[in-house]
Amino acid sequence: MNLNELKQEYLDYLHYEKLSSGNTITNRRSEVNIFVREMEKQGLETIEEIHTSHLRAFISQLRIEKGYQPVSICNVISGLRSFYSFAVKKGYVTADISQKIKKPHLEQTEIEHFTWDEVERIFLAVPRNASYVRNLCLLLFLYYTGIRMEELSQVKQSDLSHDLDELYVEKGKGDKSRYLPLHPLLQKALKVHLKSRKVQNSP
Repeated sequence: MNLNELKQEYLDYLHYEKLSSGNTITNRRSEVNIFVREMEKQGLETIEEIHTSHLRAFISQLRIEKGYQPVSICNVISGLRSFYSFAVKKGYVTADISQKIKKPHLEQTEIEHFTWDEVERIFLAVPRNASYVRNLCLLLFLYYTGIRMEELSQVKQSDLSHDLDELYVEKGKGDKSRYLPLHPLLQKALKVHLKSRKVQNSP
């Protein structure tokens, strides 16, 4: 199997078997495309032909010739490890040589949090139109539960508990399901939204 065929099988695996998010698949596709393209330039057609020296040269090229920053290098190495993990799992190679490639050191940066004034301005910015309560619910979900955008877009009414104090998130990040408690303010907004919906039978 050549590298392009293996690449496509890997992307199908992420989509259909691992149920990875759309963002993850997009990022992995970009990383593996760059890798396969560079390997083919060197005349390497299958993954068995690639050695650790090729991976190191590839990473050096990204850093020196293409100007990749440390965080981007880390992302590419993570993509390589995911690709090789798949190849080992499916029996295309016996050893994961990507584990020999060290990620560059990243300085820890302090996370900047919203101030209370910024949070208030976000909520006040919600347009007072026909979708106001629904949009307010979306913001309250994000603010109080930490749910991811892609997870929130998949929420169905049946995922909410009867008294609206809990949300079931099916197969979220890492293909894991979990329950999220809902803040009283979010519960109140949800009650108003669910009563005012035009299509009551829609999930």
